Amino acid sequence: MAKSSTDDSMKKLLAEIAESVSALPEHLQQAAFTILLNRALDSQQADIYLPTAAKGIGGATKTPKVLQVGSFGEYFHSFPAKMKEVERFLVASSFAETQSEDRTFTIESAHDLLKDIGVELSNAAVFAKQALQKKWAITVSKLGKKTFKYRVSLKGHNMLKEIKEREK
Repeated sequence: MAKSSTDDSMKKLLAEIAESVSALPEHLQQAAFTILLNRALDSQQADIYLPTAAKGIGGATKTPKVLQVGSFGEYFHSFPAKMKEVERFLVASSFAETQSEDRTFTIESAHDLLKDIGVELSNAAVFAKQALQKKWAITVSKLGKKTFKYRVSLKGHNMLKEIKEREK
């Protein structure tokens, strides 16, 4: 898919979702928006990430290889070494989200991934709050008094792409 058509389809999708939840009471709008966006993203990921069949030599059909990251260490080190702590937290959050069955992460799960590879954050909760303020992540649900589940937002995924494109 071309980038402009992906951007256009995403804008159209977001507009449709916003229109459909606008009639709901304000406290339900965010939850409904999140659910509808997740469903839409799940259906679009099949289109975006699945490899398409390609004609090889002699007309044989072959499927291109998809890069799969085996561990968090490999994933983390595919990013530039010079990153702000909030960006490191975002990288860990995105990986934790992909490993979760419900596609969410907690501050603890992201922080534990970083600790496992020897990366220390001064205060993970502060960086989670910064990621929320920058709209790189959204709150999905509350598990306890102080424990929340989050998801990396579209803006967060775009930021990850920008970080990865930086000079290593």
